[in-house]
Amino acid sequence: MPHVIIEGTEIAFESIFSGFNKLVERKDNYIIKFEDVLVNQSKDLILIKTTDIENNINQKFYIQLMKKENQITLR
Repeated sequence: MPHVIIEGTEIAFESIFSGFNKLVERKDNYIIKFEDVLVNQSKDLILIKTTDIENNINQKFYIQLMKKENQITLR
């Protein structure tokens, strides 16, 4: 699964969850919606419910952010 790792000691992981706002981006035949955010009890895993529409084809998925020490993995 493709992923990105963001490293640094100044990462405010909890602010990603608390600062989340629903967002819809549109460009030509492409729409992406960031609809909702979920966090686990230990606050080291965030899921962002996302819908992607391209050329009238709809796909729903979750973006996963996982915190480990001084890094965040984005999948």
